[in-house]
This record gives sequence, structure tokens and C-alpha cells, in this order.
Amino acid sequence: MRGRNRFIFFVLCSLMVVAIIYTVSNRSDDHSATKTCNDQESKEVNLQIGSCAPNFRLPDLNGKEKELYATNQKPTFLNFWATWCGPCQSELPHIEAAYRKYKDRVNFIMVNATSTERNEEEINRFLKKNQYTFPVLLDRRETNITFDKYKLVGIPVTLAIDPQGRILYKRIGSIRESEVKQLMEQLVH
Repeated sequence: MRGRNRFIFFVLCSLMVVAIIYTVSNRSDDHSATKTCNDQESKEVNLQIGSCAPNFRLPDLNGKEKELYATNQKPTFLNFWATWCGPCQSELPHIEAAYRKYKDRVNFIMVNATSTERNEEEINRFLKKNQYTFPVLLDRRETNITFDKYKLVGIPVTLAIDPQGRILYKRIGSIRESEVKQLMEQLVH
């Protein structure tokens, strides 16, 4: 009986050691998952879900600099577009409707691929004509984050980013109205 008790004691101790190791290793994994992307500037761009979106600073239409990671602890809807882009034109009314409804709970960053536009006045005319009020950032030739930093090969592209800077959603091509609505519901809940 004594040998059996030692065996049971040994098995229980072994299980406890395994449980402690498992708990400690999971805590360190969880800790890294909750870190913000702000301090993790990567040289390699990876726009996969769960990856850190590359941070950037761009001017808005009034010349005021805006930063992607300045989120006010809200999720961010990030879209790359241009006035001449047909698929962009088809999605912009849905994005405008979402902006008007969710702008207090979601950051909207609409990055215009300005380096591909004829001129910046064209952007202002386009926005005014279509009554778009969402915030637009200008990605000029000297910044060119759309094609250099984000390595996009085309537009439109839409990303949803959590307050820590991690990509939650990625859509290459025009986003449909139903997708915008569904995405907004996910971001605010």
C-alpha cells in the first residue's frame, strides 16, 4: 500500500508541475496578445488578420496631421480609395452612411491615394458633389503609404483595426453595404 501511495503522490506532483508550466506559458502568450502594436513597428508588412497594422501619419484636407494609432480606445475603420476608382465609388455611399451612424464609436480613416489623383482640388470637388463628410487623409507622393508602406497593389482596400492596432478584418475590393453594416455591428459590440 505504501508503494501505491508514493506512486499516486508522484503522479499528482507531476500533474501539478505540468499545470503550473501550462498556466505560466499561456499567461505570457496572453500578455503578448494584449500588447498594443504601438511599440512593435515591424519592418515587414503583414496585413493578415491578427497582425499589427503599420502605423502612419498623414494630413487631412485641412493640413492637420492624423495618426492611425491615435484611436481614443476605439476601433478603426480604415479604407484606401481614390476618386477615379469605380469600385471605390460604389462603396463610398455605404461607408458614408456608416460614418454618420457610428462616428462616435468607431474611428473612420479614409486614405485617399492622392499620388494617383489629377490634383487635390479634384478630391474636394468629388467629396462636395457627393456630400461625403467622412474624414479624408491625403497620401501624397512623398508619403505614399498606400503602395510603399502597406504594399497594396490596388484599391479599394478596407481594414478594421482594434484599439491596440491589430487587424480584425480585411477586404480587398469594394465592400458591399451588408458587409459594412455587419462590420460596424461587430466593431461596436
